[in-house]
Amino acid sequence: MYKATMDANKAAHKAEDDARHAAREALVVSTLGIDAATIKSRLAAGESLATIAGAKKDALISALVGLETKEIDARVTAGTLTAAQATTLKANLTAHVTAEVERVKGPKGDKGPKGMGHKDGKGKGKAPRH
Repeated sequence: MYKATMDANKAAHKAEDDARHAAREALVVSTLGIDAATIKSRLAAGESLATIAGAKKDALISALVGLETKEIDARVTAGTLTAAQATTLKANLTAHVTAEVERVKGPKGDKGPKGMGHKDGKGKGKAPRH
């Protein structure tokens, strides 16, 4: 019974993750007017999303902040986040999203901002600590 519950929770979490990934990817694609395959290949080639966005960088940041804000608000409504936690997250949101959009990823590192990488989590590794 415990294993069945764990498996169900894992499946539900994966479905939520996949939905968030798809929403972010669709938002980036629609904001930039560039297809997902092109964005992914340019990210893999070492370009930042800010470089790819060009003049649309600020619009992309604004759209991603809006999406993240809606997700935070939904978590408050669902009771998985307190209002105080949401306030803290929102206070740093624009800076966090801007840093993600401007970050350059290598071919073996992250594949882009959340939502543009591998939805199975591969390719999101960080360098080992020494």
